[in-house]
Amino acid sequence: MNIIKAILSFIISFFIFNNAQVQTVKSFLYKGTIDGETAVTFYMKAAENPHSDALLYTSMYRLDKSDEWIPLDTTQNKKNKSEFLLVENGFTGVMILNQEQNMLKGLWISPDCKKQLKTELRKVNMSINEIEFYEDRIDRIQHEKKYC
Repeated sequence: MNIIKAILSFIISFFIFNNAQVQTVKSFLYKGTIDGETAVTFYMKAAENPHSDALLYTSMYRLDKSDEWIPLDTTQNKKNKSEFLLVENGFTGVMILNQEQNMLKGLWISPDCKKQLKTELRKVNMSINEIEFYEDRIDRIQHEKKYC
C-alpha cells in the first residue's frame, strides 16, 4: 500500500511541477503596408518570461509578394509597454512600432537611415489552422536563425 501512495504522490507532484513550468503564449497576426504601398504580413507571439515579469517576444514578417519570412529581434520598451523595437535578422532594417488598440503604427528604417517608411499594421483574427501554420513557420525561422 505504501508503494501505491508513493507512486500517486510522485504522479501528483509531477503534474503540479509541469503545470508550474507551462508558459502562457499569445500570438497576433497583423496585415498592413509599409510606405502605404507594400503589403506585408506580420506575426508576433508573446510568452511569459520565467525570470522576470517582462514578456518575451518573437516575431517575423514578410512582404506579401515574397515567400521569404524575415525574423525580427523584438524588444518592448520597459517604460512604455506599447512601444516596440524590431531589428531584422542581419540588420537589414529596423522597425519602431507603437501599439494603438488593434494597430501597430510607426516606421521602417533602412540601416543607413536614409529611408524611413511609414508602417501601419492592423490586427486580424486567425483560425486554428492559421495559428498552427504561423507557429510552425516562426519555429523553423528561429531554428534557422540560431543554427544555420
